[in-house]
Amino acid sequence: MPHRFLILLALVVLAGPAATQRYFAHTYGIREGLPSTEIGSIAQDADGRMFFSTRIGLVAYDGFSWEIVSPSEFMGGVVYAHLRQDSRGRLWVVTDTTVFVREGGAWQALPDFAPRKRPLLALPIDLALVEVDGEIRPVVAFESGAVITLQDDRWTPIAT
Repeated sequence: MPHRFLILLALVVLAGPAATQRYFAHTYGIREGLPSTEIGSIAQDADGRMFFSTRIGLVAYDGFSWEIVSPSEFMGGVVYAHLRQDSRGRLWVVTDTTVFVREGGAWQALPDFAPRKRPLLALPIDLALVEVDGEIRPVVAFESGAVITLQDDRWTPIAT
C-alpha cells in the first residue's frame, strides 16, 4: 500500500509541469502584414524562412516581417499549385506553366512544360521531388491525370 501511494505521488508531481506547458500560436492576417489570406501551399527553406503561395504571389515570412518574393519570371496572377523543399534545402515552386527552384537566394526557371504557343491541357495539382542517381528531379501531376518529369532538360510523360 505505501508503494502505491509513492507511485501515485510521483505521477502527480511529474505530471504537473507537463500539464502546465503552453504552446505559442499566432494567427496572421492582412493586419499583420500577410498580403493575402488565401494560402495554397506552405514550405520552409533551409534558413528557416516560411514561404506561402497566395493569390498575390509567393510570400516569405522570416519571423518578423512579410515579403513578396515572387521572381520577375512569375507571371502576374498565377496561383501557385505547390511548394516543396528538397533534401539539399532548395525550394521548388510549380506554376501553371513551369517549375522554379530557389537556391542560395536566387531563382532558376526550368523549361516550360506548357509553352504559350500550345494550350495548357490541365492545371498542375501536385509537385513531388524524386532523387535518381544523386540528382533531384521534379515530378508534376495534373488534374487530367497526366504525370511528367524533367529528364535531360525536357519534360517527359510518365506512364500511370
